[in-house]
Order: sequence, then structure tokens, then C-alpha cells
Amino acid sequence: MRLSGGEPINYETQIPKNGKFSFTIQLPQEGVWLMTYTITDAGKEVLQEDKFSLTTYKKTLLIVNLDADLPEAIVGDTLTISGTTMRQTQVQCIIDGRYQKTITTNNSGKFSFKIDTSAEGTYDIVLTFQKKGYTTRRITSTATRALTEADKQEDIRAQADKPAYSTLTRLLDGYEGRYMVYTLFIDRVDQVGDEWYTFAAMRKTNSGGLRDEVVVRTTTQPTWQPADQVRMYLQCTGGYEIQGDATTKLPCFDYLFTD
Repeated sequence: MRLSGGEPINYETQIPKNGKFSFTIQLPQEGVWLMTYTITDAGKEVLQEDKFSLTTYKKTLLIVNLDADLPEAIVGDTLTISGTTMRQTQVQCIIDGRYQKTITTNNSGKFSFKIDTSAEGTYDIVLTFQKKGYTTRRITSTATRALTEADKQEDIRAQADKPAYSTLTRLLDGYEGRYMVYTLFIDRVDQVGDEWYTFAAMRKTNSGGLRDEVVVRTTTQPTWQPADQVRMYLQCTGGYEIQGDATTKLPCFDYLFTD
């Protein structure tokens, strides 16, 4: 090994039969050190050689080892950041206003933060390490959570509500924007410009009549036909007005997907 720009310092050891070996290295001064290793056959043939990442030695530098590199892409609804540092170190994790927590490590030096990453978007991660007598360390990273179509549908399923028709019509304005799931009986489909409006009902009487009518908007021509029964996941958009002798306002939804 050698200090950047300095003379090399050599350490040697014999590897025992079990193949395990270790070095205790005393760095003589602060600086950036380049460390390499070479394995030879009794000092003759080179069997393997490589170099380590640059090592910065500073007497007041806090030691921090993460269990895993901070990711660029987040997979899943939870991100765990963990590792070890020196004992009695204050460790703070901040993620752009979504998450903030500060802990002080015990004698083990271990720390762990569990972050909810169910929301799609960018997560700016800042880890700060502080200990009296040592230089404060900060680790920053940016990670992105991109939901797959399957993730999005699973989230909608978990949130979908199914209020009774009487409750829906009475509290329609309050339900606007909410996800819902209903099994609907198709009545007819009308095209208006580049949109299709499906008139359907939540109930079908013994005589074949339809009750509790709703309207479902799609931006592509639907494949269902009149008299079909379809279970749909929807997003409430408010009311759809039908003009006549008296104005009728039906619950209206944007179509999301079917099971």
C-alpha cells in the first residue's frame, strides 16, 4: 500500500492451509491511501492481484459502514437503511419532508431506518452522523420509486370502496376522486366524440329491470355488451346530468380496469 504520491509500504504474511488470513495495518499518517494485494506461490508465480477502493484516513473521521449501498431504484413499499458506526453516535435520516428520525447508537454501533416507499416518485435521502470529537459525516443519495402497472392495480384494490347506492348518491361530492369497485349490469354504450359512456346499473330485478343507475366513462371503446355483468374498478368523478322534464344526476366514474 502507499499514500497517494508517496513511497509504498509492504506487509507480508503466510497463508495457512485453511486459506484464511488477515492483516493489522497501522497507517502512519492521515491521507488518502491506495491499497493493493498480491498473492504469490512462495514468492514466485503471481496467482492473484487486485486493488481496493481508495481509503481515506483521518483521525477525526467517523467510521460508517452501510449494510447495503443506497439504491438508485426502489423496489417494494419499504426501504430499510441500516449499518454500523461508532457507539454513542447520533444518526439522523431525512427524506425530503416525507420521513425524519434521529437515533443514538448503543455500544453495538448499529442503526436502522425503515421507510415507507409505497408512493411513486423521487426520494432524496440524507444521512447525518455526529459524535463529539469527530468530524460530522453526511451521506446523500437520490432514489426513484416507479410503480409497475401491477403495483398500481394492487394499490387501487386496497383502497377501493363500495358504498351503497343510497349513500353514494347522498354523499356524491365527498366521494369524488375515490376508488370504487362494483359489479355492474350493462344497459347501453353511447359514443360522444372520442369518449364512450356506458350506462349501467348496480341491481337487476327479477323481471329484468335495472335499478340504481350509474355512468362509466372510457377513452377507448369498451368490449362489454348490453346485458353483460362486469366487475369494474372505477374512480368517482362526480355526477352525470341527464336533461329531461327534470334534470337527473347519476353517479359517474372513470373506468380503471376489470378483474
